[in-house]
Amino acid sequence: MFFVLHAFHTPVNSEKPDEHYFFTAIEFVGVLITFLILEHGLSKLQELHISGIKEVEHGLPVEEILESIKSASFDIIIMDTYLEKMVVNPSNRKILEENLHTVLKRNPKIEIKFFLVDPACDEATKRIDELLPESSYKNHSEFKQAWSDSLVHLDNFRNILKNHKEIENLEKHFSIEIQDTRPPFSMYSIDGKAYVSFYRKNSQSTNSLQLCIPNNTDDGKLMYNFFVSSVIPQWQAKSNALSIEKYIKEKPASFKSE
Repeated sequence: MFFVLHAFHTPVNSEKPDEHYFFTAIEFVGVLITFLILEHGLSKLQELHISGIKEVEHGLPVEEILESIKSASFDIIIMDTYLEKMVVNPSNRKILEENLHTVLKRNPKIEIKFFLVDPACDEATKRIDELLPESSYKNHSEFKQAWSDSLVHLDNFRNILKNHKEIENLEKHFSIEIQDTRPPFSMYSIDGKAYVSFYRKNSQSTNSLQLCIPNNTDDGKLMYNFFVSSVIPQWQAKSNALSIEKYIKEKPASFKSE
């Protein structure tokens, strides 16, 4: 809670979110505050830090997330625009693929869900405009191609897994959805322990302040369930989603350099 309020009371200039997502986030904060008051009462709201919900100032702990994937028990949910640090980065992509393979062999019924964004949609164009000045990409087309390539990598990896006999019903347990609108926040969650961050101009979500929601406290579980059962479905209802298989088949132009 302190993370969310801090994010919008800190003086902003170049890091101010675009107007649409600023007001979306403010609306989301209002809903979240109402939820917490109903669950805990106003006095308890001031003490949520006791529950283990905390801010992480130095960005997403990517190594921790990758390691946690290998030992996950029941679900993995990754929701972001694209995966610069986990998929575009080749060394981390190798670790991600190895650990996903490991956990699927150990527990074929685990639920793995990726929610990512179409690099050809208007929201992606806006996000590239926000990030390009501070990125390593030379131009908009190069950035968009890296984004597109990251989806191809994920699809190729998922297709490889289909050939492993020890992994049954992969389609039911490992889904990758491509959306045409940006999610209200990024979320990297392993077994209910989640890192959440809002999108800010000139800063990848993985480099931004994170809200760490624990999976071993009542407040953490309540907040996580609120995100998963309410906020994310509301976003999905407003977005046109395709499975990654259909996306690559129906939108091949997204995977060609401009």
